Amino acid sequence: MPGHPRERFALSVAQRALWARGRTAGGPEFTLRRAYRLRGRLDRAAAAGAVGAVVAAHEALRTRYGVAGGEPYQVAGEPPDDPPAWTDLSGVPDPEGRAARFAEEPFDLEAGPLFRARLIRLAAEDHVLLLTAHEGVADAWSMRLLERDLFAAWTGGPSAVPRPPARYGDVAAGECDRAAGLSEHLAYWRRHLAGAPAAPALPADRPRPPVPGHPAEAIPLTIPPGVLEELRAWDDGPGDGSGGHGGRDVLPRMVAVLAAFQVVLARRSGVEGVVVGVPVRGRPRPEQEGVVGPFADRVMLHGDLSGALSGDLAFADLVERVRDTVLDAGTYQDLPFETLLGALAPDDEPGRHPVAQVWFEVAAAGGPGLTGPAGLEVEPFPLAPVATRFDVELRLTTGGSGTLVYAADLFERPTVAGLAGDLLALLAEVAGNPRARVAGVGASGGALRPAPGGAPGRDGPRASEAGPGTAAEPDGETGSDTEAGRAESERIVAEIWREALCVDRVGRHDDFFALGGHSRLAIKVAERLRDAFHRDLPLRTLFDHRTVAELAAVITARS
Repeated sequence: MPGHPRERFALSVAQRALWARGRTAGGPEFTLRRAYRLRGRLDRAAAAGAVGAVVAAHEALRTRYGVAGGEPYQVAGEPPDDPPAWTDLSGVPDPEGRAARFAEEPFDLEAGPLFRARLIRLAAEDHVLLLTAHEGVADAWSMRLLERDLFAAWTGGPSAVPRPPARYGDVAAGECDRAAGLSEHLAYWRRHLAGAPAAPALPADRPRPPVPGHPAEAIPLTIPPGVLEELRAWDDGPGDGSGGHGGRDVLPRMVAVLAAFQVVLARRSGVEGVVVGVPVRGRPRPEQEGVVGPFADRVMLHGDLSGALSGDLAFADLVERVRDTVLDAGTYQDLPFETLLGALAPDDEPGRHPVAQVWFEVAAAGGPGLTGPAGLEVEPFPLAPVATRFDVELRLTTGGSGTLVYAADLFERPTVAGLAGDLLALLAEVAGNPRARVAGVGASGGALRPAPGGAPGRDGPRASEAGPGTAAEPDGETGSDTEAGRAESERIVAEIWREALCVDRVGRHDDFFALGGHSRLAIKVAERLRDAFHRDLPLRTLFDHRTVAELAAVITARS
C-alpha cells in the first residue's frame, strides 16, 4: 500500500528460480495477459485513473527484482505518475493483429516494470486495453483480481478498490520457514514420482531444438455438451476451483477428462506411466485470496495406466485411480514445486521440462459480461497462445470448451489435430459406457499404436523425420546387406546420435557412451531408431553395439 517504506523482501522459492534463469525468464512464455475490447466513447483520463488505482493498491504490480551482496531481493516502487502507454493503430493494416503483438514484449526482471498497461486505438470508438504481467509478480488468480478491481475503479473511483489484506512480500518472507516443516509432503512426492518414466515424451514430428524458442500454436477443442453431461453424471471429482479458501481442489471437476487425456498420451508415447502437470492456486489461507502475487504453483500427477493399453482395465476403474491421485495431490500440494525439484535433482535437459512435458488446466467457465463505465461496451479481446513451456497443454473450461496448445517447433498441426480427435472420440465412447475396456475404445474403435516418425494416425505410418535429409525405409522394402545399404544405415544412426547428444559430428567408430550418452538418452535413441527403420530394436542392442558402424551393421542384417 502507498505509504509503506520501500522495504526489501526475500524472494519466494518460485521467484528465486525465475531470478536464477536471468534474462531467459523474460519471454512471452512467462507472460500473463488480459485484453479488453472497448467500444464507444473512451475517456482516456478515466481509464488511466482506473489503472493507476489498481497499481497503487497492489504492491506486487510495482515490484522488481534486485541483487545485493550476491543475494536477490524484491522491492516495490512508488505508484507511477505516468498514464498507460498509448498506441494509435487506426488506419494501419491488421490493427487487431498488431495490437495482440504488444502482449509479446519481453520483461526485464531487474529493470522492471513487471506489469504494463497499454491503450490501443483501432478506430474512433474502438479501442483495446491490454494488461500484461510477468509471472514473477502475478498469477492467473491475480489477473482475475486485477480485472475485478480495474472495472470497479473505472465505474466507482479509486475508493471502490478494496484494500488488500496482506502484502506478497510478507508472504514470501515466511515461505522458507513453512517449507522446512513439509518433510512429509516431500516424502510423498518422492514416492509418487519414483516410478515415473525417466524421460517421458510424445513422439514429435521434428527433433527437439537444443535452444528452445517456445513458439506455440493452438487447436480449438470442445467437448460436446451431451458427452460432458454424461461424464459429470459419474465423475464426482473436486470442485471447480472458483470458491473456498486454500485451493484444496488441485483440479476442477473433469477428472474423467484427465483420465482420457492420459490414455491418449499413453497410446501415443507407448508408456503406461504418463506424468501431467496441473496448476494449484497456492493460497492456503483466506487472507491471501485478495492479494496479487505469484502464489500459483504446480503439481505433477504420475498416472498409473497399467493395464490400460492392453488388458481388462475398465475406464471407470482408471478414473478411480486418477481421482485418488488427485485427492492425494491436494493433501500434499503445499510443498513448493521448486523445492521438490531441488530434492529430486533430475537431469537438466535444455528445452524440456524436467518432470513433465504435458500440462492440463481447467478454468471456471466465463461468468457474466464485464461492466464498464456508461457509454462503453466491454468484451474480452482474444489473444492466441504464442508461447509454451510444455510440449502439449490441454486448456479447458468447466463448460467443455478450450484449446490444445502445442510446441510449434516440435509438432505439425495435423499431428495435434489427430490427438484432439482421438481424445474426443474416446470421451464419446466412454461417456455412456464407463465400464468399457480402455484398450478397446478410442479412435477407430481400438487402441492406437505409436506410428513411426511421430504420432499415430488413421492413414498409417509416416516417414521418419530424424533430421535434415534423413528418410526412413519405405514400408515393404527389406533393404539388403550391401555397402550402400550399410552406409545409409550408418548415416541415419549418426544423424540420430548427433541430434540426441547435441554434438556437431559423429564418426562411424565413435562410442555412444564416450560421446556423453547415458541410459535415458539410450531410451530416446532406441525409440528414434525403431521409428526410422521400422524394425524392433531392443534397448540392449545399443549397450552391446556402441559404435555407429556396429549398430548399423546389426540393423542392416536384421533388415
